[in-house]
Amino acid sequence: MKKIILSVLLILLFASHAHASLNYALLFDGIDDFVKVPDSNSLDLSSGMTIEAWIKSDLISDSGARVIVSKWHDPTGEQSYIFKDHNSTPNLRIELSKGGHNDLADLGGATSLLTGDWIHVAATYDLNTVNLFYNGALDSSAPPKAPGESIYNSSTDLLIGTVNPFAGFETFDGQIDEVRIWNYARTQQQLQDNRFLALNGAEDGLMAYWNFDEGTGQTVFDLTINGNHGPTWLNFRY
Repeated sequence: MKKIILSVLLILLFASHAHASLNYALLFDGIDDFVKVPDSNSLDLSSGMTIEAWIKSDLISDSGARVIVSKWHDPTGEQSYIFKDHNSTPNLRIELSKGGHNDLADLGGATSLLTGDWIHVAATYDLNTVNLFYNGALDSSAPPKAPGESIYNSSTDLLIGTVNPFAGFETFDGQIDEVRIWNYARTQQQLQDNRFLALNGAEDGLMAYWNFDEGTGQTVFDLTINGNHGPTWLNFRY
């Protein structure tokens, strides 16, 4: 099996990504770079969720889906959630499952992500409403296909940067930083107030938090007590 190389880019963060003055981000090549986090109960987001991240998409890749975070495996029917920065159009997309393929929600955003800048993106679900946020502003909102239904708790691993790690399918092309997963729907005000701030990992409802600031080694560490670390078997290039 081909060795998968995940590149890490040291970047100086200017106003477009001003949550810190200096930190690391992960650079994905759009081919075979990804992070694999083993399945755990803390990543089951049945009754509500928020997924948020800072991303900077490669402008050259202006077509095709590019996954930010997924817990989704179509061949086995083990789908929970998949958050993309692109689908048939260069907009955000969140798909949720209650047991079948996006049978709970399938919402696309309204704003093109092909800016060449760092942007903050988020998706939320609270059993009654699905929301997409772009730089703290509400980008798209709709009721789910099945109001009141829970997200299916799949047993598949969580992936950052792809949905299929070995087929190069819907692989992210660009940079990702500050990935946060919550077990409830964060409000727009909470997203606006905290998107530029580093967290300590002990915040209520925070199930996983990767700031990708390791700078060395072969593991990205979850800063919460849930220990959703990964992956020790990928090599990093700095």
